[in-house]
Amino acid sequence: MLTIPTKFVIDSARKLNLSYWQISEGNNELQRQDEDISLDDSLQLLEDTINELKDNARTGDKIKVSMQSEPMARTGRKKGMNLRTFYVYLKEPEARNNQQIGNLGLMAENITLKLNMQHDKEKSELLKRIEALEEPEEESGNIEKAIEGITNILNHPYTSLVMGYFIKQGTTAPAPAINGVPSQDYSDLLERIEKIDPEFITMLNAIVIQAEKSPKGYFGYKNLLLIS
Repeated sequence: MLTIPTKFVIDSARKLNLSYWQISEGNNELQRQDEDISLDDSLQLLEDTINELKDNARTGDKIKVSMQSEPMARTGRKKGMNLRTFYVYLKEPEARNNQQIGNLGLMAENITLKLNMQHDKEKSELLKRIEALEEPEEESGNIEKAIEGITNILNHPYTSLVMGYFIKQGTTAPAPAINGVPSQDYSDLLERIEKIDPEFITMLNAIVIQAEKSPKGYFGYKNLLLIS
């Protein structure tokens, strides 16, 4: 048999406009309200009566609250009448109290477990961030590799030749010898290709990089161009 709190009884009666009621324990009627009074006054009287009964109740005592939207007639229930019956504990049984305490303990344990899991997760993420901040050597190594690559490009003979073309100051003096081989004047060729492709320097840079990576492949491309 389901027993419910007093507040639930009051709220349900208010929604259904149940202003008439009887309170009984077993076959004994303890109190009733059959007067034509307002709903608020009726429900306040019901709540006060239940609270008074609780003062002298023993553990496990419960009551039945029968409620109607109209006074009960001797002939029984009228057509269209709203009627509800509730069972209310005046004082909870010990076993029920112990069960509630056990449920609260289990709930507290679950909350603690969830909080600990959340704490561990946040701690792990924080440690990862700290480790990432404490690894500057890898970034430094990447920067050094990038600088080394740029230096190799700048030091390459072809790059020197092109840079010499752009920074020349009106002089037609031949470029210095590269690897002991006298350099030729490529300014005419550079001017011609610049007219066709203003961004030819990017192509020249790609050729230099490819030649450094795979000289064999570079000479293969070179032979194809010479044959065509």
